[in-house]
This record gives sequence, structure tokens and C-alpha cells, in this order.
Amino acid sequence: MRILSFFFLSFLSFSLCAADKALDAEGLSQGSKLVDFGMRTVDLESGKLKSLVWLTDFVGEPPAGKANSTPAPRKKALVMNFYANWCKPCLAEMPLLQKLSEKYGAKEVQFIGVNFRNENENPDAVLAETVKIMKDKKITYPILFDRFTSRNQLVYMGSKAILPTVVIFDANGTMVKKLQGEKTKNIGDIEKVIEKLIGGK
Repeated sequence: MRILSFFFLSFLSFSLCAADKALDAEGLSQGSKLVDFGMRTVDLESGKLKSLVWLTDFVGEPPAGKANSTPAPRKKALVMNFYANWCKPCLAEMPLLQKLSEKYGAKEVQFIGVNFRNENENPDAVLAETVKIMKDKKITYPILFDRFTSRNQLVYMGSKAILPTVVIFDANGTMVKKLQGEKTKNIGDIEKVIEKLIGGK
């Protein structure tokens, strides 16, 4: 038992060190491999959190022995959008991402939103506002939420945590594009990357 505990603690320490390396000012960059994390989906009907979703449910290689339901079919691309309820540019781009999701969802492209909140925000209030926003803007792609802020999100956005942030992965879980701040409103740029990944023009 002591030996197992030692190896577990060693693995945990190694994982934290690896995350700390990635957690620089800019976060992971283009060409980096996906760093997996799991969060709950927001259920519009109940207004509560539903199933646990991992990034590797869609692209990349699911880690052996991961405690999760049967992974969804592999996607050709994953478009992940970090946003916050209080971020006006974030909310303005959500309907644009929804249109892309409707256009490419049947072409094996998965869109997900990741709700980012500050430590001092009440999670229940943020969740209720998230449900309202999704209904008002008719967002149907999954929105991921957690009652605890995830430092794994910061691995992608960096310590500056610029919002909104859009990250696009290929089927192998390699980051092929990262757009932050005002750049994310260039939906045409996002669409070009998607077309390339699905074999379009």
C-alpha cells in the first residue's frame, strides 16, 4: 500500500509540474498536444449540470483506464471556445459559433463552449445566468461548466486568461489554431481551418 501511495504521489507531482510548465503567460501554443480535462455539461431543461465530458471524448487518444462512459465517435476537429457570462465580445460571438456548429456538426466537427468564471463568483448564480444566455441565444452546442474553476483552462489561455479564446484541434488532438480576444470574431478564419481539417477547400 505504501508503494502504491508513493507511485501515486509521484505521478501527481509530475502531472502538476507538467501543468505548471504549460501555465505560462500565453498558455499552450499552436502545434501543442491536447491537455485533457473533464467538465459537466449544462442541461437546459433542468437548469442543472449533467454528464461529464472530456476533450478526448471527441479527438485525441483517450487515456487508458479513464473512468467515463463509452467515448463518442471520433471527430475530425474540435472547436473549443472559452468564454465568460460577463464578457460582451464572448456573448457576441456565440451566435456566430452556433451557425458554424449547425453547418459543420454533420461533418464530424464538434463545437464546445467552456464557461470561465472568477473565484469570487457564485457558481449557482453563474450557472443560472449561463442557462438564460444559452436559451436567449439559442445555443445548442454543449456548454461545459464546473462548480470549481479549473486550472486546466488556464493551461490553454495562459496566466493572462484573455477572453474569448478559441482553440481548434485536429482529429489527433493537436492544436492547429488558437485565437484570443478580438481575433476570435474572425469567423472566416475559423471556417478556413475547419474546411482544411475536414478535407474541404
